[in-house]
Amino acid sequence: MRAIQKIQTCIENFPESVDAQVLARLILSLQAEADLSSSDLYKLNAQHFDWAIELLRDWRIDRFYRGRQSRLTLTAHPLGSVEHEKFFMEPISLYPSLT
Repeated sequence: MRAIQKIQTCIENFPESVDAQVLARLILSLQAEADLSSSDLYKLNAQHFDWAIELLRDWRIDRFYRGRQSRLTLTAHPLGSVEHEKFFMEPISLYPSLT
């Protein structure tokens, strides 16, 4: 099971727990490319910390492939074209199942 699925289950089952709140903030910060304090991650128990690290690995891989995809798309659509602007204006969800 991917880290996001494990984390989503944890958040759904224990939404008031400190771990679930930290994991939710991690997901939101990755989606928004915002800062998250590393001290928040250290509040997690060992299993949830491992999930957070696994999520970061998944996110990094997804960003790598999304970057490759955007470079391929840019070669197909010249800068300033309608398709180019649409590609960069549409919101991208890190994990669509959470939205």
